Amino acid sequence: MSARILTVDLDDSIREELPNRLIRLGHSVLTADHVDDALRLLRLTCPHLIILDGEMWLYSLMAVRQHSNTPLILLKSNDEVRERVSALQLGADDVVIKPFSVRELEARIRALLRRVNRHSDVVIDQDEERSSQGLILGDLHLYFQRRQAFRGQQRIRLTDQEMKLLEVLISHAGERLTRRELVQTVWGYDSEFISMRRLVDSAVSRLRAKLEVDPDDPELILTIRGVGYMFRRVHHEPDANPENGGIGVADLEAWRARQWGLPPP
Repeated sequence: MSARILTVDLDDSIREELPNRLIRLGHSVLTADHVDDALRLLRLTCPHLIILDGEMWLYSLMAVRQHSNTPLILLKSNDEVRERVSALQLGADDVVIKPFSVRELEARIRALLRRVNRHSDVVIDQDEERSSQGLILGDLHLYFQRRQAFRGQQRIRLTDQEMKLLEVLISHAGERLTRRELVQTVWGYDSEFISMRRLVDSAVSRLRAKLEVDPDDPELILTIRGVGYMFRRVHHEPDANPENGGIGVADLEAWRARQWGLPPP
């Protein structure tokens, strides 16, 4: 699997070794010594993956996420839980603690790239791509097994973490999920720290920005004050026309039955 990888502010100890290893694996590697250079390369080259390093990682990560949702691996020398949580909260898809084995990093890169469709701008128009394994919510088409989402014919780029969050919310449509439940299920943490609240709220905000017609007035992912969030329970309406307003046709019950191995509703 060949990809364009952008490295940002690599430490001197891996500045030459890591890009060379990636090139030998068949990837194209772009390098930026500063976040300003990285933002320029992001606009010009649209890389498939970013590897971010440097003491100013917090500022750099925030700057990158203001301009791009490109999958990102953060390299850090500090293994403090609070900092790792902050990195994930701000949009990092993976955090690798230094010092690390380059082979381990290669494995993490391969794992992340496997979850990224590098042809996200290709229009999908074959009937088989609209198979029964998908879930249709109005003009949204969701395919969790393939980790893909579309609005009509347009691909929506969701990170693996965002797909997992969406899947959990939809699997419990109509049920109130606390932030702690979401943190435990999606991120694998068990904590009631205030930072966990920000982690969930930030992730939901990014997901709404990509899926909702009006993120400020969401119709799908609802906020339950003092509790957490709930995915709106949508009933099957065979005669509904999505163009006439609302979220239109959805076969949520059939999808849930398939997910749980139950007979069709």
